[in-house]
Amino acid sequence: MGDAYRSLPETFATMEDAHLVLGHLAEAPERTDTADGRPATVVHAHGRLARMIGEDAETLRGEQTRQIAEQVLARQINLIRRGIDQVCASRPEAPTKVFVTGRGRVLAREALRRSRAAACESVDLEAKLGRNIARAFRPSLWLAWPRGSGLPRPRRNLNRSTSCFSKTQPLARPIRLPSPNCGTPLE
Repeated sequence: MGDAYRSLPETFATMEDAHLVLGHLAEAPERTDTADGRPATVVHAHGRLARMIGEDAETLRGEQTRQIAEQVLARQINLIRRGIDQVCASRPEAPTKVFVTGRGRVLAREALRRSRAAACESVDLEAKLGRNIARAFRPSLWLAWPRGSGLPRPRRNLNRSTSCFSKTQPLARPIRLPSPNCGTPLE
């Protein structure tokens, strides 16, 4: 993945900047709710990411900025994977399904692919329930085990809220996913 870059202990950029540089998000020049108040564009994201390591847009090449973005994205995915593995380690058997929703579902799928739960079925709630209903959920990932697997029973209204939970028993604590443009400071 190239050189390893260490960042300064300030909020110069957010995950949105990494996703802009990598082409995962469309530019939004009208939006200025960024770390430095400049527009959410690739050019300005490049400058914000450069400042993370004490450089600026003129002294750091675009290729180096892309490496920084790839590093922080890999770290974000690894944090999600560690959360999945931690929940899976607390159970004697692997989950049977994983439900994902929100803008972070692409990250969740990648983390899932690298986790202990890689073999289980992934269900995208937006595809299953429709975009409007899925938007009611926060960016989340739920691991589900078959009934009778020893998990505490969820509240009735959770089990009956959607038909996709009818044959499984969701884990009581979901893993909250970061949204690609949530403004999470990079470390």
